[in-house]
Amino acid sequence: MAGRAHVLTGTPGSGKTALLRRLEVAGHAVVEVPAAPLEERAALVLLAAR
Repeated sequence: MAGRAHVLTGTPGSGKTALLRRLEVAGHAVVEVPAAPLEERAALVLLAAR
């Protein structure tokens, strides 16, 4: 899956971390990013689009 990135989102307790751990064990590269910065970036993109 070289050159591809996927974003995993969901509500608290929905299993995001458990899935990330399983992907890591399976050999996939995983980068965790706190939700707040992603939300801030999305807000900036929406503001820029206006």
